[in-house]
Amino acid sequence: MQFSIQMEDRINALRLKLEARLQKEDLPPVKRLNDLNLLIQVRQMSINKPDKLIYKETKELISVYCETVEAGKFGYDKINLNKILSYLNPFELDQQIALLSYTKRILTKYQYFSEADELEKVLKKKRFNSLFKDINVKKITLIILTYPSLGLKQLILTLIVFYLTLCAGLTESSFGVLIFEKQELVENNLLNHLINVLALIFQLDSEIGVHPISWFGYLLAAIAKSIFIIFIINYLIQQLSKHLDLEK
Repeated sequence: MQFSIQMEDRINALRLKLEARLQKEDLPPVKRLNDLNLLIQVRQMSINKPDKLIYKETKELISVYCETVEAGKFGYDKINLNKILSYLNPFELDQQIALLSYTKRILTKYQYFSEADELEKVLKKKRFNSLFKDINVKKITLIILTYPSLGLKQLILTLIVFYLTLCAGLTESSFGVLIFEKQELVENNLLNHLINVLALIFQLDSEIGVHPISWFGYLLAAIAKSIFIIFIINYLIQQLSKHLDLEK
């Protein structure tokens, strides 16, 4: 117990010393950066961690770091994103998202556009992960819509899942509400079905099509076509174009 009290006293003494030094307006940027980093670590070691102060000082730390690098105080002018991300590790997911958004604005301010784009990828993944917290119908919809935007791999996987789902759902008499008219293109039934679905998607053959056989079939076909136009044609192709631009 006595050792714990002595340790806390030493931590408080160091904290007060750092706080006093950071009040100096003429403190060199590199020294300010080091002191801020140390002060945050000291606060985290405290028994009663002042989370709001740590969050505020981390924002200042990120700002000072970007300003210091931009001014060439380290002898180089390249932002180390791994260093910035390491500052965010102690925080909850929501706070990390807020700090990433703040950091992106700072990077843009100093015209570190490529670094801001890289950070945007991290931010998208963090926001996506946050959707799994207190999940509901609205968040499930957002998960489905957001997943393809995370990267080219995720986009391709989404297209594959969509295609396989369509293949599984379309039969010669789908659930008694739709008729899938196919052409005999190859002898293997499974391969023939897969090719016919592909031909249907890209409308390669006018004789391959889906025809409703009930009022519910017409409703289902109308909803499916609307989803295809809005989601697949507009959204996914936009995402594909965006990812291909980023890969250049």
